[in-house]
Amino acid sequence: MDTDAEIHALKPRSSLPVFFAALIGLLIGAAAGGGAVIKFGPDLGFGKKKRGRSEAPVSSAPPAASATASAAPPASASAAGSAAPPAGGLSAFLPAPAKDTLAGRAALGDADAAKQIEARPMDQRTLDEAMGLASSRVQAKRKEIADLKRKLVLLPKIIVEDKTVLTRLKELANDRDVTVDTLAMFASLDGPLGPDLLYNVASARTKSDSAKLAEELGYAKEVRSKASEALGALLDLKKTDKCEEASKILERMKLRSDRRATGPLGRLTEKKGCGEKKTEDCWKCLRDGDLLKDTLAETKKRPAPF
Repeated sequence: MDTDAEIHALKPRSSLPVFFAALIGLLIGAAAGGGAVIKFGPDLGFGKKKRGRSEAPVSSAPPAASATASAAPPASASAAGSAAPPAGGLSAFLPAPAKDTLAGRAALGDADAAKQIEARPMDQRTLDEAMGLASSRVQAKRKEIADLKRKLVLLPKIIVEDKTVLTRLKELANDRDVTVDTLAMFASLDGPLGPDLLYNVASARTKSDSAKLAEELGYAKEVRSKASEALGALLDLKKTDKCEEASKILERMKLRSDRRATGPLGRLTEKKGCGEKKTEDCWKCLRDGDLLKDTLAETKKRPAPF
């Protein structure tokens, strides 16, 4: 449509000047070409052009192509969704076996179902049965952890009186199937027993993943607040690198800490490890007086809680 030609052909029938009518035509043409929307107010004024975006006419019925596109997800999205395993399986890469099968019952902790699978030679088990049996073992260990927690809550001294309890707790804490469950159980205990158990795992000579997690849980605010003064001072010492701060902590340890502090205190006797060449003394302020020596002597007199 040639807007300018039509405007020249029309005779102005209103009181508006011809140049004003031409201006209207030019603006309408520009708006049509640029896809912008110009709003006319009740006073025949012009609304502001919206920058950076264009508005499509509102339609009560969306185009058929749009409806089809929204109803059917892309093939890649469907494939990704179908590949996601259902919740409840032992592995994120294999779906959980159906609950009404032998494997499914074993996965849910049915001991009889697990025994039936175990009775078969390994090369005659299905993948579901092998995974169900593995899940059954994990469920049994989790039940054992829950039973041990009940014992610790009812009779905390059992960990001292029955050495097999502490031995089993250590085994479970280092069992990759239930490390997280066991350490979380320790962290959930009321009082200082939980932090003590976590430190027992964290202070192992071999720094395993379970030791790292035990240390992280032991320093968590909710757990750290339950630690005894003996352990609390030791935890503070292990995290400081300031000599003056260490000196204050030693005053606390001299009165409360036990044999567990022997190793960390012994490291303070070393006169190297700082400076660019690691040949300078990190703990110079502890060399004057007998605070370090006395603290070591006192802590050695006090036995660890277990």
